[in-house]
Amino acid sequence: TGEVGWSETIEPMFGFSKGEFEGTYEAYLKCIHPEDVEFMVERLNAAIYKREEYKNLEMRIIWPNGTIRWMLANGTVYRDSDDKPNRMIGIVQDITEQKDYQQKIIESDKKLTETLKVAKVGYWEYDVLSDKFIFNDQYYSLHKITAKEVGGYEMSSKIFAENLVYPEDSATVGNAIFQ
Repeated sequence: TGEVGWSETIEPMFGFSKGEFEGTYEAYLKCIHPEDVEFMVERLNAAIYKREEYKNLEMRIIWPNGTIRWMLANGTVYRDSDDKPNRMIGIVQDITEQKDYQQKIIESDKKLTETLKVAKVGYWEYDVLSDKFIFNDQYYSLHKITAKEVGGYEMSSKIFAENLVYPEDSATVGNAIFQ
């Protein structure tokens, strides 16, 4: 029928007052950010007609006042006795705060990476339990090599000692790692 029914908790999540949402599929699509509409319609159609999952879908919405929010959508398609889709029930979760934090972490990481480059400082860490060193590009740059040349960003302490430690220091580094 193209009818969309929302619980009273969903309308405010989409920036509407109680009873303000028109309750149609078209009205719902108008809430979705224009860059995300095609993706969401494809996923919805795939759930309805191809029995694909409609799970953990992230989309932006635009409130009537222009505010952009992020939602996480999950849904289940129900079928009648002839196995034809006749309704869908779903949930949405406002994940705007999580997306904001993710963006802040990305921006902070970019700043840290730039700071390390300017300061000519490389970063590494060692996971004792897995016996793995993890390096960043700046660390490799200081050694005038690339991660690709040594097989990636992670390596065992043995490979580290063989490839990135002066031979005469290899035993000292190995002993320090295993103490």
